[in-house]
Amino acid sequence: MKLFVDMRCFQDARFAFRGVGYHSSTILRNAKQHVQYPLEIVGILDPSLAPLPIEYARLADRTQYLVYPRLGNDVEIFFQPSPMTHGQDRMAPLLGRSRVFTCAIIHDFIPLEMPQAYLAETNALRAYANNFMWLRYFHLFLPTSQYSGRKLSELLGVDKKRVEVTGIAVRETLLSYAATVEDRLRGTQPMFKGRYFLIVGGDDPRKNVESALQAHAELISQHSMDAGLVVLGSYSETGREALRIFFTERGGSKNQIEFVEGLSDQDLAGLYRQAIATICPSFIEGFSMPVIEALACGCPVIASNCDAHQELVPQEDALFPPGDISRIKKLMNGLISSPGKRSELLKEQRSIVPRFLEQEVCRRFWIRVICDYEAYKKRVTKRRPSEKPRIAILSPYPPDRSGVAEYTAQSIQTISRHATIDVFTNAHPTSPESSVRRFDAISSFPYVVDEYERVVAVIGNSHFHKEIITLFSQYGGTAIVHDNRLAELYYWWYGPRTFAEMSSRSLGREVSVDESESWIRDPSRLPSIFFDEIIPMAETMIVHSRGIQKQVKKQYGFACEYLPFCCYRHFQEEELEEGSRTQARKRLGIPQDKIMIITMGLVSSSKGPLECVWAVEQLIAWGLPVSFFFVGSSEHYAGPLHDLIDQLGIHDHVHTLNGWLSNETYRDYLLAADFAIQIRSHRLGGLSGAVMDCISAGLTTVCNMDLAESMEAPDFVLRVPDNFSPILMAERIMNSFQERQHATRLTGERLAYLKEHSFDIYAERIMSALGLPF
Repeated sequence: MKLFVDMRCFQDARFAFRGVGYHSSTILRNAKQHVQYPLEIVGILDPSLAPLPIEYARLADRTQYLVYPRLGNDVEIFFQPSPMTHGQDRMAPLLGRSRVFTCAIIHDFIPLEMPQAYLAETNALRAYANNFMWLRYFHLFLPTSQYSGRKLSELLGVDKKRVEVTGIAVRETLLSYAATVEDRLRGTQPMFKGRYFLIVGGDDPRKNVESALQAHAELISQHSMDAGLVVLGSYSETGREALRIFFTERGGSKNQIEFVEGLSDQDLAGLYRQAIATICPSFIEGFSMPVIEALACGCPVIASNCDAHQELVPQEDALFPPGDISRIKKLMNGLISSPGKRSELLKEQRSIVPRFLEQEVCRRFWIRVICDYEAYKKRVTKRRPSEKPRIAILSPYPPDRSGVAEYTAQSIQTISRHATIDVFTNAHPTSPESSVRRFDAISSFPYVVDEYERVVAVIGNSHFHKEIITLFSQYGGTAIVHDNRLAELYYWWYGPRTFAEMSSRSLGREVSVDESESWIRDPSRLPSIFFDEIIPMAETMIVHSRGIQKQVKKQYGFACEYLPFCCYRHFQEEELEEGSRTQARKRLGIPQDKIMIITMGLVSSSKGPLECVWAVEQLIAWGLPVSFFFVGSSEHYAGPLHDLIDQLGIHDHVHTLNGWLSNETYRDYLLAADFAIQIRSHRLGGLSGAVMDCISAGLTTVCNMDLAESMEAPDFVLRVPDNFSPILMAERIMNSFQERQHATRLTGERLAYLKEHSFDIYAERIMSALGLPF
């Protein structure tokens, strides 16, 4: 059984070593002792927060940034230790899901009681209200006090049967020191060695420290009280000085007040034990750890009569209204003037301590969680074996002008035999498709509804994938990554300066804007594949290239699933016969006596367009009647390209196209050509849909080594070195032409490749990679 835990409260210094962090860590540390199941604790972290402190690193068996869970038929548990401190919408994939039993600690609703102090800003109010809304999706609530449990029922209408008050445990380390504490502090100690009262405060207005300070100061001025005052808690120096002034203005003396913080449990135990009493003057508390800590260490307590204190301190003669200075003075003076009062009060109060020992609190907590979990499991309806699993796919889709869009559409046709598919895309498909149950816009919807066994994000290096990557970076899960880098996307998305800053973080060194822009101009210089934002969120990552798989492992230590890239344009055998090819040339208006060479795709520097032109010039010099076509828009690279064509005087031999070609015209170029050249400078195991199209058409193609090997290309794809050499490219074409290798397209190699790289096999492999039946 998996226990998913939101561990952001341990990453956040505001909560990690205060009541929230201490209580939550105690509960987690004891989980396996009280849960009678093989239990794997999976901690969910936030990459935008600080690393998990070493003190909490062992609370989970493993940690992850991804939130979207891979669930089977078994019911798992999601434990939320602090539902009101961090945005719960990030945890949405674990809430409201039928196969996840959810439970949450409820600490308090203090911001609602004191909105001017905590919710005065609109953003704070909105964030709190949002978290409050998500509480409705929890099955079991484990408040730390009767007061917090009662407020929960009042505010949300939660049935009391779903509430178990657990309290907060005294730390065992503090108890161990409390049992053996010396008469004086070992380390930090008050400047006065006599008697003192202890106030546990903190730089928070609800702690109401001023009331205790005023009562103490007035006792000094009116009765010459010799007892000092120690204020324990975190304050800025400005805050401390303000309290000193407040204290002295009311009759106190600076040498009778001291501030301490950051004590070890050993020193804290001594500080409690030596105090006359601990004063807890808060206006409001959710529980009150100082009450239990003080009593466990042998120190009586006088406290405000807020609800949480009355649960722990039932003695009327130890309680006071928070602002009643006269009452506080009376209680303090009674403890000083009556020698036996301290021990008498401590004896009355200390009987509650056993209820809050670590084992007792954790036993209450986990027994109730497992009891409700078992009952919930019996109510959950499991998916019938005959039902197809449901998969949501976030992807560009036709009519988006994207090779990834076309690939996704083709793959879904076969995957849908094994699963029910919903596609989330910003494209607008022109007609219904039998392979897709429904189309919807890209949103967080598939991640947060209890609808899908898997949500698959399709990621590529173009603007079509911006929203998909944003969602994946928030929730994580399964990704199919089509490209060997994301640099160009992030450069366009973030802008030059932010991309340079991102590069600096990724590489661990300073990267200038000029340097990062040089990578965009020449991808062969890229020092990274820039998967930094998606790797931490990936539970499963599927790639279509052994080269990308190796690069991800080398750079990030992450093991990707490899699935062979499939042919998504298919040609009938009769289309590849000579007569059909002749007709394709006629439709394109290309003479039959020309040696026709093509290169496919948008023209850019990474595809070696200038090297292609030089290779054509060499073939012409060797006497071949070459017609070369850039089959794809060249408008973004028109200047350098036409300058070279003009310089070499070969405009009659080299032709450029603009605009998006229809599928029919694109296929005609593949049928009509004698050869193709497809080269890429970026290497790193990149793929090419154009190379796959050439293989599918049986077209003899010149390819650089990295690209050909990444495609697992057959032998009629002619390899050249990755450092482009126009001479070698021309030689490969010349030799093939002389040997008539290009004349026959219907080869056994082609058929074997198409079978291995078919979507029928791909569909089964992807279902296996997703851990789903097929």
